[in-house]
Amino acid sequence: MNVPKHIAVIPDGNRRWARQRGLLAFLGHEEGAKRLEEILDMALELKIPYFTFWGASVDNMTERPKKDVNFLFKVFEKYFDKLLHLGVNNLTQRGDTFTPYERRNI
Repeated sequence: MNVPKHIAVIPDGNRRWARQRGLLAFLGHEEGAKRLEEILDMALELKIPYFTFWGASVDNMTERPKKDVNFLFKVFEKYFDKLLHLGVNNLTQRGDTFTPYERRNI
């Protein structure tokens, strides 16, 4: 079996998925995080060395309601913390980042 060396995940449609099911839009992000965890588990099992996750752009974070952005950050914190406790090595963050000050003021 050919196994890729790099997988990139760009989530799209979490809010749309939730709305179509009559759920609050931000609950789609929680469900998307669960699916991402499943994909990452498979990547780790297959020993895929590189995994990229595009969480959100600065523009998306500044255009969304503050309540949605805060919830999304909580989802990120929950799942990234879980990854660290699972012992995922070399977890790095690149691209757009927010300082605690910026995050409070979005």
